[in-house]
Amino acid sequence: MLAEVIFPIPLNKSFYYSIPEEMELVAAPGLRVYAPLRNQQATGIIIKVLAEKDADLSNITKIKNIKSIIDDEPVFEEPVLELAKRMERRWGGSFGLCAGEFYVNVSETMSHRFPAWDGQPADNLNIPDDINFPSPDKAFSSEELLKIGNIFSSIQNKKNYDFIIRLPLEKKHILAGLMAKKTNECQILFLVPDQEYASYAYRELLPFFGDTLGLWHSQISAARKKETAINAANGKIRFLIGTRTAAFLPFEKLRLAIIDADNETCFRNEERAPLYNAAEVLQWRMRETGGSTMLCALCPSAENYGRAFSGKYHIEDLTPNKDSLAADNENTSEIVISDMEKDYMPGSVFSEKTEKQIIEAACSGKKIAVIAPRKGYASKLFCSGCGKMLRCPDCGPGLALIKGEDGNMQMLCRKCGKKYPFPEKCPVCGKTRFRELGTGTQKAQAYLQKMLGGINVIRYDGDILRGSAKKKEEMLNSFFCGETNIITSTKIALNLLRPESIDMMIFLDAEEDLSGPDFRSAEKMMRTVLMAKSLMKPGGSIILQTREPDNFIFSAISNNSYNDFCKEELEARKFFRYPPYSRLLLVRFAAKQCGAVKSCGERLNSALKRHLAAKKIELQGPVIPRGQENKSYFSEYWLIKSFEEKTAEEVLQKALYMPQIENVKYFIVPDPQDFP
Repeated sequence: MLAEVIFPIPLNKSFYYSIPEEMELVAAPGLRVYAPLRNQQATGIIIKVLAEKDADLSNITKIKNIKSIIDDEPVFEEPVLELAKRMERRWGGSFGLCAGEFYVNVSETMSHRFPAWDGQPADNLNIPDDINFPSPDKAFSSEELLKIGNIFSSIQNKKNYDFIIRLPLEKKHILAGLMAKKTNECQILFLVPDQEYASYAYRELLPFFGDTLGLWHSQISAARKKETAINAANGKIRFLIGTRTAAFLPFEKLRLAIIDADNETCFRNEERAPLYNAAEVLQWRMRETGGSTMLCALCPSAENYGRAFSGKYHIEDLTPNKDSLAADNENTSEIVISDMEKDYMPGSVFSEKTEKQIIEAACSGKKIAVIAPRKGYASKLFCSGCGKMLRCPDCGPGLALIKGEDGNMQMLCRKCGKKYPFPEKCPVCGKTRFRELGTGTQKAQAYLQKMLGGINVIRYDGDILRGSAKKKEEMLNSFFCGETNIITSTKIALNLLRPESIDMMIFLDAEEDLSGPDFRSAEKMMRTVLMAKSLMKPGGSIILQTREPDNFIFSAISNNSYNDFCKEELEARKFFRYPPYSRLLLVRFAAKQCGAVKSCGERLNSALKRHLAAKKIELQGPVIPRGQENKSYFSEYWLIKSFEEKTAEEVLQKALYMPQIENVKYFIVPDPQDFP
């Protein structure tokens, strides 16, 4: 007998091994084995057991033996090999790497299946049975609790009953706790986008769940990860809060997945192979096990709204004010659109009116948050003479302007991390004058401190996040406890600030992302403002500074509800055939020679000729990425819209295995969230 085995390596190939006679009755698909690979012992996964006559051995001179079988029976309840195959078709990458995502946290101590969990609640599980769970200031109303009870009943009575739940940001982990409170016979996974929120939710719920609650994210120790994975597999943990990779852990009986903020790009793995969307993979797992999914967000994605309108999801609204953005009562925050074309003051970060309001609010001790579109001082520096952007001499991208710890201006390459002194002259034309593009958090912080006479303004952005956890917590506490009343940050602050804690919030360069090719830009802006509203004190004000006040999104923000916006947005997407009415694939080429890139585009068109003729796809391009004129290489991309799932898989394979041209880099991105 032979075993067909795959390994977690970037190779689209399986291997045949002979099964020793004493292992023939044990060998089965899904079991891990030790087998020789490239002169060493490696851990592989059996995908098929077959007779020698059924295998194609024409190019094989010698068949090696499996050394040992690690597992007594499959660790996973569901058929993860089928899910891995689906990941391969959906996002590309090798079958072995996709399967490896499920097994990377499975240790040898989990090689034996654990005794079946009896479904009984733990002794220390003692959750209050009233609306004050876990505290009065965060409780659901009796009407909302009734809706939650109906949701739970629907999930219990029907197989694969999936919900979109709209609710305030601060109540997502409370809802997860209530669902866990009601559930004794299965396990729940609460998938969240970032480790900060995962740790916060864990601390909040730990007193109510004790050892039955688990935490999973990249910063916990290897020993704790091992223990958590084992306890999830044997059922000791029945409520797990985790980030992206928790979607691949083994569970004894996982039947409910609660996914926080389905629209977050944090669930997408784009840094390494294999590419995937963990939220989507988790939904696949629920369907395989007969479980259910709850997508919880204040502003669910327009794509999922579209799927809900077609009957795939059931929408339930737990927002107190039924999602209205309009000022429908005296406690609703005021939204002001500030036209920076008319009100701009040279050298100022704010309009004249906004600056006066900030000074008045600061003198009154009010809480002020200034949201900049980027970190640093300014995003880029350009020569005023030749217009060239200053670039990293080592790796090429444009240098960001930042203020160093000594107070002097520096240039930072965010790709390689190298810092350079502020240039005395342009390396191209020798001119000594430069112009900055955009406003970053450092620039906003410096301007506010100068404007307010040296008052302490804290800055919270990606550069701060890379520091110690203690320092981050101290900075936020200093703001909440009143040591300082002004914070400048990127949009990351919207996930960290407390509800109803802000008197005034100012968005700088609010139109920053609207002019790009991202078809989701209006949705993202609407979502950002709704998140900001939940943070405002009654009677607070949100100021959107923009040079494009006539853009339709600003009138939509002032007048419409999120439901109404999604309906209009979906009508537009249907007309232009954007998701959810298509699957997207972005194919980008980059090279020193323009002609080589153009040839790649011609080859792509030729490879997709049959699908184009059948009108199963739409091909847009070539598109020249933003800032191309300042780069040392030539680049262009094509956007492919596929109108059927099967066609999308075929198109991806065509793009992945298209004949390549030497010295040209190929970038294949399924379901792109950002556009060059």
